[in-house]
Amino acid sequence: MEDVDYNIVNKSLILSLPTKNKGKFRWKNRESNSSYGEVFATTTIPFSTKSYLEWQIGYDAEINHATKTTILQNLEFQGANKKQKNPYELSEIIYLLLDNKIVTKKEVDHLIKDIENKDFSFDEEYQIKNTQSTDKIIEGIKFYRQDIILPTFSYYKSPQDLSIEVSIQKQQYASGVQPMVYFSIPIVNFANSNKMIGKLSSQIDTAELVVNESNSDIFLKMVSFFGLCSWKHKHDVLSILKLLS
Repeated sequence: MEDVDYNIVNKSLILSLPTKNKGKFRWKNRESNSSYGEVFATTTIPFSTKSYLEWQIGYDAEINHATKTTILQNLEFQGANKKQKNPYELSEIIYLLLDNKIVTKKEVDHLIKDIENKDFSFDEEYQIKNTQSTDKIIEGIKFYRQDIILPTFSYYKSPQDLSIEVSIQKQQYASGVQPMVYFSIPIVNFANSNKMIGKLSSQIDTAELVVNESNSDIFLKMVSFFGLCSWKHKHDVLSILKLLS
């Protein structure tokens, strides 16, 4: 996994995650999972009890992609876009959880059936909405203001627990929407959080997330939510799960 190290200790998967904002990893501050988070520079602003890591997690990578490496290079599948891919990142985590019996084959088989039986996709059900245009004078210039409404759906068990967010966003290079999945980790969930709070990223190398039977279900949920994002995502995550199970 790019930018992520892992170890297996006492039937737990230890994920070592970056303490600096980098690529798909962004450190933010907010009061709780129901609040809006704002990015901060961990190099100059210390971590606090309000800090959390937002990971724009993925599950696959095109074969021979120059910037991504995967421990599952021996597994290939054809994506819904007809390109050959390897399982990656979230899929690697599922593989490691399975391989070390932190989750069971029965759980993954159940997940496959559950995704197959769902008849829903966020990209079809939720579209971009604009508020009614209103006049706004700024510095003597008349603008027409419209607010764009892009909903976000959050899943968590408690205000400071691990969280999954499905954010409906505008596609960058096409019309329509693109549901994005984010894994949010409030700082209290890191095993070394006591050493992190009050420190800068230069003083703490990595944030250590311990994954075991008590919290491994959040990763299965993430796969399930990817399957709800679009029919293409559903095709791809089912292909990966069937390779892994």
